[in-house]
Amino acid sequence: WFKDNLSTAKGSPKPEDITPAWTFDGRWDPESTVGPDIIKYNIEGDSVLFYFDEHLTIIGSPELKTSTGKLLKYESGGGSNTLKFVSTSSLSKDDLKNLSLISGGKVLGTIASVKDRAASFKIN
Repeated sequence: WFKDNLSTAKGSPKPEDITPAWTFDGRWDPESTVGPDIIKYNIEGDSVLFYFDEHLTIIGSPELKTSTGKLLKYESGGGSNTLKFVSTSSLSKDDLKNLSLISGGKVLGTIASVKDRAASFKIN
């Protein structure tokens, strides 16, 4: 059972190709540092719903700053793939360009990893 059989394995990997991602056949990479991405969003007056490609963990009270200087405070959605942030005034698409997470909390992907995987608030 201890025989070196890499030459008969799928793709004949070299020892340096054997990574955690290879071990899990590409279905999970515990060394990944890439965080969740926004796949769509919906503006509803003074609030915005962000839909991500995985569920999220919220730590603290995250706030976002918009390119127009507005502050968006986290309201709900931790543990799901949809987060709601609220402003003190109506929002537009222009407000969501170049969002930045400011002090007050973290938004992390829930898929296990060796390091924290921070969510990206980049709108495409």
